[in-house]
Amino acid sequence: MAVFLLRRNSYNIQVIEKLTSAQILRRILAGLLIGVVAGYFIFLSWLAVAVISLAAAILFFIIKGNYCRQILIIIFLCLGLVRAASDRPQAPTNVPYDENLKFIGWVSEAPLLEETRARYIVTVEDKNWQRVLVSARRQPAYNYGTRLEIACKLQATDFAYWNQRDIFSECSYPQIQTLDGVAGLWVRRTLLDFRNKLGEQLIPYLPEPHLSLLAGIIWGGQADLPFELREAFRRTGTTHILAVSGFNVTTLTAILFTILVSLGLRRPQASGVLMLLIAAFVIFTGAEASVIRAGIMGGLVVAARLVGRAVKPWQLLLLAASGMLIIWPRLLVDLGWQLSFLAMMGLVYLSPLISARVKWLPKALGLRQVVAETLAATAATLPLILLRIDNLSVVSPLANLLIVPAAPWIMLGGLLLLASSILGPLALVAAGPIWLGLEYIQMVALALGNLQWSYIESSIWVWVLVSVIYVLLGWRLVVRPAAKVKTV
Repeated sequence: MAVFLLRRNSYNIQVIEKLTSAQILRRILAGLLIGVVAGYFIFLSWLAVAVISLAAAILFFIIKGNYCRQILIIIFLCLGLVRAASDRPQAPTNVPYDENLKFIGWVSEAPLLEETRARYIVTVEDKNWQRVLVSARRQPAYNYGTRLEIACKLQATDFAYWNQRDIFSECSYPQIQTLDGVAGLWVRRTLLDFRNKLGEQLIPYLPEPHLSLLAGIIWGGQADLPFELREAFRRTGTTHILAVSGFNVTTLTAILFTILVSLGLRRPQASGVLMLLIAAFVIFTGAEASVIRAGIMGGLVVAARLVGRAVKPWQLLLLAASGMLIIWPRLLVDLGWQLSFLAMMGLVYLSPLISARVKWLPKALGLRQVVAETLAATAATLPLILLRIDNLSVVSPLANLLIVPAAPWIMLGGLLLLASSILGPLALVAAGPIWLGLEYIQMVALALGNLQWSYIESSIWVWVLVSVIYVLLGWRLVVRPAAKVKTV
């Protein structure tokens, strides 16, 4: 498919170029991506977006020169601005804060279980309060879909993490009464119940806190982690492994693809197997939004390996970023998505460079490629991990280099343990290596986190360190290769 564009010059309007389908798609995606990013962080009213669109159209017809080539970018940039503006969190204005009140709602997310309390995200019925964060005792427990009558004083919360999830109110330890009936999606209730039963299957094979740590790596559950271990993860800048991360799924998908191909499967066959495994992972872990997005990023890795050189890597990355952001603009500030996207970039651009440096490793079972992919994903995500730490963890680079490469393998082992738990005592064979891996992560986090000088109450050095890392990576990937080309 081709489209002819016109260029306005000083004499007339004439046909000057032909755009292929790929060129059209690139301009559309680039415009959407720029528009969503700009619209999300720059607060523009609907009137401002309309004025920008009108001004762009007027300039297109007034200014002479080859500007028609950019008309698609301008059009879809404006559409991206509109989409981002429509998805920006808006705090409700009619919430009666600091007053004793009762309201009825239902648990609309899986409970967030902690060592001494449980937190529930409750969607309020019949009121435009959006959602409320309720902190309560661990018992009695309330599952997804349970309808509740809650009596408490609401407090406003300005914590950005909750605001991005449309949560602007919270209350602590209210009076709660369970009501008849259930709410929410039947499919999601069924999947979350199934996930809970799967977690119970692991109790005979792993002790605490290993079991909670494995649950955190696989699906974000971390109910019984002791405070000391939580603090160690915080001080070492490795708390991101305790949430569902697209990084783990993306890296694990790339590793499994390499292993399957090395075992003799063709690329289409390996792709089919991995797509089924990703779908099973999404279903078995409750099909929550974060898990679905992680699964999508894993699917994109499979697509990249399947098409090979038929599609340039940056085109696939552009498609992934613009496609997901136009659906979920709030992913821009989601750490899990940021990590998975950077991991994918590392797999595409850094993995070949690292693979060339580890030629001393054998190719059997794809070992060389597996090591290169693990190190590439870790190197690509490390700067962002440092940047998102509130204060400077001096040991964070070392801790992440030691812990992060192990996380995808433990995730794989945990999924295999879940599958083998139906075999009864035989699952103990699979539980042994998983226990060792989890023990290793705990030992590293505690050893580095307990160092008195491991944590500095200052954030300026984080920016300096991240800037240096990105400059070095940019020089290695862009400047140095370009200089070599010129000298050849």
